[in-house]
Amino acid sequence: MIAVTHAIADRMSASNRLLCKDMLARGWKVSIPYEGIADFYIEKDNGQKLHFRSTVPPTTLYATALTSNDKFATSFVLTSQGIEQLPVGLFAAADTAGMKRFLAAHTAVTAKPLDGSHGDGITTSVDTPKRLEIAIKRIMDMGSKTSVLLQKQFESASMYDVRVLIIDGHYVAAIHRLPARVCGDGISSIEALIDRENQHPERGEAYRAKLARIDVERAHMFLGEKLQDIPAVGEYVTVTGVANYGAGGELIEITDDIPEWMQVEAILAAETLGLKVAGVDFLVDGAPSVSMQRDHQYAVIIEVNKAPSLCIHDEPTRGKARGAVSAYVDYLADI
Repeated sequence: MIAVTHAIADRMSASNRLLCKDMLARGWKVSIPYEGIADFYIEKDNGQKLHFRSTVPPTTLYATALTSNDKFATSFVLTSQGIEQLPVGLFAAADTAGMKRFLAAHTAVTAKPLDGSHGDGITTSVDTPKRLEIAIKRIMDMGSKTSVLLQKQFESASMYDVRVLIIDGHYVAAIHRLPARVCGDGISSIEALIDRENQHPERGEAYRAKLARIDVERAHMFLGEKLQDIPAVGEYVTVTGVANYGAGGELIEITDDIPEWMQVEAILAAETLGLKVAGVDFLVDGAPSVSMQRDHQYAVIIEVNKAPSLCIHDEPTRGKARGAVSAYVDYLADI
């Protein structure tokens, strides 16, 4: 076993780096089997020993973890508690006819692997059979050989993707995840602007740099031939359909803007799935504000994550740190 030091922690991804440094600062001993793994063996300052994996605490049951990984199962479990879900269908990879019927019934869909993470394999705004075929192939190419999840596309002129962090039944923080975008100069194509943006010194490896490089493959999937369009000076163009930091998006800290009803729904979703630590993903038809009433805003939970990133709340692109890592370690200290 390797005893984790501050130097070793600095070589970890952002959430694990912050997590280890917080635990070391408390006088805890942290060990890992080898560098690059997220399995932590902890001895707290009171002598208690714990084994857990990154932001999945030892209180997360195996069955709970599997259910939260399964987006289709999650949808039914949440619906059983009255938590509204977008229409969803699970299809065998070969059932293209069934998927095309689902697309025809809902006009536009989001295609997802059944158990993906970090937005991998997700294609949004699939509105034609051809785009559906491309989305299915993408899911198959990433290793999901058996099934495809289709979900009705969330429709809004001003959609906000919001991640709400819940720890031990308490609301901790929230982030607005802004999809990757570029700003036009009136001369360059969108494709050239993406290439230029990816050279920015703040962009680098996802979950290590302040901004991840924009995923060019996803941009091609999302924009197609529009990649050659030339935006006007100062015009912002969204270049990926997934509002995910790992695909090059931005993280806007909005903890103080989340209305109480959204906090309550996020807590209910986490508790329904049996998750003490959860990242609850909402799609909202406008900017959240503390004064916004539930019946004045359309919002749905589209996913609940058992291993939520904590660095997005403590190292956002814009905004202040919200102490997410400390809240997580506080929870570990109490169990």
